[in-house]
Amino acid sequence: SVIASFLLASFMGLAESQGRMELAIVKALQEGAEPEILNQIFAPHLQGWDVEWLKKLDIPNLFTESRPTVSGSNAWAVSGHWTRSGSPLLAGDPHLQINQLPSLFLEVRLSVGSDYWLGATVPGLPGLGMGRNKYCSWSGTFAVADNSDFCEFDSKDASARSVIVERRFSEPFVDVVNEDSFGVSDGLTGPDLSQRWSGKAGAANALSAYIDLLESKSVAEAKRCLERVTNFSLHYVLADVHGDIDYVQTGRIPRRPPNWSGLYPVRGMLDDGACFQGPELSVEKETNGIIVSANEARLGPEGAILSTLPQPHYRRSRIQQLLQDHTEHSVHSFMKIQKDVVCLRELRVRTLLIKHMEDGFLRRVLQMWDGQCGPQDEGMTVFKTVLTCAHRAFAPLLGGRWFVEALEATELPVWWCEALDRLIAEPKNWTDSTIQGFRKELSKITDLDLGPWGDAQTVEFRHMIFGDLPRIFGFNKGPFAL
Repeated sequence: SVIASFLLASFMGLAESQGRMELAIVKALQEGAEPEILNQIFAPHLQGWDVEWLKKLDIPNLFTESRPTVSGSNAWAVSGHWTRSGSPLLAGDPHLQINQLPSLFLEVRLSVGSDYWLGATVPGLPGLGMGRNKYCSWSGTFAVADNSDFCEFDSKDASARSVIVERRFSEPFVDVVNEDSFGVSDGLTGPDLSQRWSGKAGAANALSAYIDLLESKSVAEAKRCLERVTNFSLHYVLADVHGDIDYVQTGRIPRRPPNWSGLYPVRGMLDDGACFQGPELSVEKETNGIIVSANEARLGPEGAILSTLPQPHYRRSRIQQLLQDHTEHSVHSFMKIQKDVVCLRELRVRTLLIKHMEDGFLRRVLQMWDGQCGPQDEGMTVFKTVLTCAHRAFAPLLGGRWFVEALEATELPVWWCEALDRLIAEPKNWTDSTIQGFRKELSKITDLDLGPWGDAQTVEFRHMIFGDLPRIFGFNKGPFAL
């Protein structure tokens, strides 16, 4: 049960969303998206795709169930050169959902002989996903690794197996799963494709590695433990009392042919299932005493692509900027960095948004906005509203109504963030019809759509079991300004 839970935790929302977003690109194509535009915004990862074949695939309805629409994570460490004490400091900011009661993460404080373990873990799983002992500390961010691939389903080389799914308070049901030599074909892939997740192997060994991590006496020992983790694809930042800091990436990423990135399904794919893992994933080194991770893309051996849907550079760049501001960092300065509310995204896209807006209140607010997105800042609300109008204006190029609905109700704007910002930041994409559509969407904005960011961006704490009961019972809390 523990191993099954561990596999579920490392697949749901991570590899699962990678697969959903890959199929979303195919679905957008089928809904009328322009292949040239998709090629541009996901470049270079769609090179070699078979557009006509992809249009004919039977793709399931991807968005029948909602997923978290806000995600991300930060972790950073600095050497003693950058701190007041002369010793390293590490910060972990996992960004996992806090809006549920009980929480997804459990805080742990344990005294173990002469040592101690402090940190957080998912209830029911051994080890600490992030934390420290007396000697070293570690914290991870999602590596946005492309460890999920789709291939044309080979019905001639397939077998079927039945899985009995037991349900609390309901009758069990039988699910039929088809498997070929590449992977699994089921209701999540559609009948035409099979899917392989490279993280499914080695769960017991990975659990053992997380347990051994608790007794690490140095960054070097902790790194060797984490290199054994094959399931969770994470960027880990490490620091120890001896003055060392380091970085390691966990998980397994397929070794693909040079002409295939893994971002789109392929036909007749033949391979041996070989993967990059362990020390092979830690090829990028930090040299200035600062290590920052924020769901970025890092290259593998010989420039191998490990991530096809990374987050933009905004958070990582902002953290690096704040860390380099002085060499007297302390716990207090790290707390200030964690609470920083400056948005670098606007530096990339605001100029073109303003350029194509007619003069008026929205345009003037956007011009004067300083990038702050605290609860009282109205500029962030205007920016987000105008950005949504731009996305709607580009919708005919990205799948029309399907794209708009996915934008509003799914995790797509998080996973496609870099692609969508590329689209808006490229001047040649702003055609007369797009500008006209943009201004039409802006004309629909009313006072009800504006106001402080703390009113627009809220979080409600919903109980995982009793959340649907009336509020009078007190199980749900909020909403709170975010």
